[in-house]
Amino acid sequence: MSSEFISDSLVGLYHRSSTRPFVETTFFYIMKQLGYALEDRIELPGGVWVAGGAIRRTLINAYLDSDVDFFFRDSHTFEEFVRKLESNPKISLLIKNEKNSTYLFKYADKAGLEKEIKIQLIFIQYYPTPEELLDSFDFTICQFATDGKTVWMGKYSLWDLGRRRLAVHKITYPVASVRRMMKYGGQGFTICSGCIKELLLQSADVNIEGGESVYID
Repeated sequence: MSSEFISDSLVGLYHRSSTRPFVETTFFYIMKQLGYALEDRIELPGGVWVAGGAIRRTLINAYLDSDVDFFFRDSHTFEEFVRKLESNPKISLLIKNEKNSTYLFKYADKAGLEKEIKIQLIFIQYYPTPEELLDSFDFTICQFATDGKTVWMGKYSLWDLGRRRLAVHKITYPVASVRRMMKYGGQGFTICSGCIKELLLQSADVNIEGGESVYID
């Protein structure tokens, strides 16, 4: 997948590339069933991004067994998205709290078999740009986002993903990041001593009382 540096205040930190490789993937098919994809492209509303694990798994052609996580530019964009999502009879609300809402989406795959996947809407924080969204993630392998037309990724995200190496970007919720580190280790990602050291160093500067996060990719 070719990529280029973006022209933004965060020049050099993030790349972007075409979403065309997503066609024929499970992720693309799910977006189509949700009404956000045409024959050869995904079309999300402006200010809406899918980010994290669903994009990572799609890029490495892994089974899409995680939530599909949506993030938003502002509260108005979020509320409009919720209205359309809840009008779909194949979607039911599972959990709602002050930070996110989780829905169950039931659909038929290409073979006609019934499948289901969780859709999570994250509104613990809104992000004016996809670059600011990526900057909020703890590990580089999580720094993937798309609006359907463009894929944004961290400077080292593809490199670390290809090597199956866990590297810290920024620690905001230490307890959640430790749990995620153990989860990724179980998925075959290498956790080197440098990663553990960086996590501990950054955790020392964060209020541990706020160490839990409801978002788990």
